[in-house]
Amino acid sequence: MASSIHTLVALLVHWVYKKALRDQDRLTVGIPPGGHQKRGPCTPGELNVSCWYMQSGPASRRPQLMPVSPEAIPGALSKAERYRFLNEPWQSESICRDVLSIDPTNEAALILLLLSLTDQFENGVSIEEALEIVERLPNEYHRAYYSGLIHERQAIAIFRRRRDYRTRREVYAVFQNAMEWYRQARAIRPADNDDSVLRWNACVRFLERNWGLQ
Repeated sequence: MASSIHTLVALLVHWVYKKALRDQDRLTVGIPPGGHQKRGPCTPGELNVSCWYMQSGPASRRPQLMPVSPEAIPGALSKAERYRFLNEPWQSESICRDVLSIDPTNEAALILLLLSLTDQFENGVSIEEALEIVERLPNEYHRAYYSGLIHERQAIAIFRRRRDYRTRREVYAVFQNAMEWYRQARAIRPADNDDSVLRWNACVRFLERNWGLQ
């Protein structure tokens, strides 16, 4: 019993001693006992998640997006295309949004962005988000062709998520939408551009291979 009391007393004395040292340190830098240190902006060596989250109050800072320079746009779009080839569409999407934040009508960035979004259909990105982008394309043929591509990729994403009889009607309906857009694109396509024909034929073969034409 006596031994336990001595141990508790020793722990209490140790705690009081450590607290006194902490209070002394805080007084040295002008912080009252029980108060909180107000952090200033993060130093270059502190630019990490911990630094941002440790700040609190009105003076707190959150990570902000940095603007890209107009001169860097061609190189940025080249990187965005490479990220798609590396199967990292979210990286490509981020770059395209950076470009569009300073050049909202950049058609190459709009097309790359909608393609990056379709790459993520199987990960939860909605078709509506991609269709909002396609409406911003200035070229009528591109609007028709990429609307078809968006619906085609949505149909394939649905098929891959649920390969059973319940998806047949849904997938077929989305393919019909895609093929209608390809038909419209073919009617206004440039003379040397048969991309809409190639996509139409790919849709037909997909339906034949999996279920046969209805």
